[in-house]
Amino acid sequence: MPLFEFHDQTEVLLLNLMAFEWLHPDAKYDVRFYISFVDRITESERDAALLRSKGIFVNLIDSDKAVVEMFKTLTKLARTPDEGSRLGRVLSKVNAHCKKRRNKWRAMFMNNYLSNPWVFISLVAAVTSCSLPPSCRPSTPSCRSTPERTS
Repeated sequence: MPLFEFHDQTEVLLLNLMAFEWLHPDAKYDVRFYISFVDRITESERDAALLRSKGIFVNLIDSDKAVVEMFKTLTKLARTPDEGSRLGRVLSKVNAHCKKRRNKWRAMFMNNYLSNPWVFISLVAAVTSCSLPPSCRPSTPSCRSTPERTS
């Protein structure tokens, strides 16, 4: 994706480009398709922050929330990309990737267990504890390092 810079006049510029596409029948719908595509991949502030961190967005306006809201507003006027367009094909590939069960499970695992180092450490400790045979678990007296004296 190309670098996209957001500033105070971005919404006006995109509206003008969309109006140009509407008024010129020989113009392609690239701007409207792009707006619809970006709206679909930026569902929340977190998505906009991820795109900003990867160098796809440069945000010079208030917040990532303002970017998401701007695309939500513009999408009401934009057209959804057709399957035959470049962005339509990319969008269908992204949707197909996200619908695979393995990818859903991986995303849930990453979000639930790898989002915080303490959660990951707890997971490793639980798996390690469960993998020990019952006779060698820490609460069992037979696995202590020093034998008990019997008097």
